[in-house]
Amino acid sequence: MSKQYNSYTEEFKKTIVALYESGKKVAELVSEYDLEKKLIYN
Repeated sequence: MSKQYNSYTEEFKKTIVALYESGKKVAELVSEYDLEKKLIYN
């Protein structure tokens, strides 16, 4: 069985980075946007 990867738009990525840089906690972003924690740190 092959893994399915999510593809995120540049706009979405920039939004996540902006939220993180503005002080939003990683746990909140992971929960709110259904992301894996490692994606935010990469």
